[in-house]
Amino acid sequence: NIFSVDKRFILIGILIMFLFSIGEAHNIRTVLASLGYKISFTTSFKYAITGFFFSSITPSSSGGQPMQIYVMAKDKINISHSFIASFNPNADKQNKGYYDIKTFELKKQ
Repeated sequence: NIFSVDKRFILIGILIMFLFSIGEAHNIRTVLASLGYKISFTTSFKYAITGFFFSSITPSSSGGQPMQIYVMAKDKINISHSFIASFNPNADKQNKGYYDIKTFELKKQ
């Protein structure tokens, strides 16, 4: 029964969910910034909690990213860019790594 659960565990769970959403919001904002979009942290947090909510209520957590893409599209973000931000939160770091490798290769020659 839910009323017999230690309330501290519920608070810890809520705190971890909040911290996860903050981290995802940061990743989304960073990726979109690398693609030329200036969005506020509040807007990126909206995208993060939208994904979290719809992942929680759809079978196999399949609804989070599609709904994030839909909400970003309503905010005039290109669908391909919102796809990158939703499905690959490390896209900006991967691009930087790619360019660092290419720069190193050019310097060696």
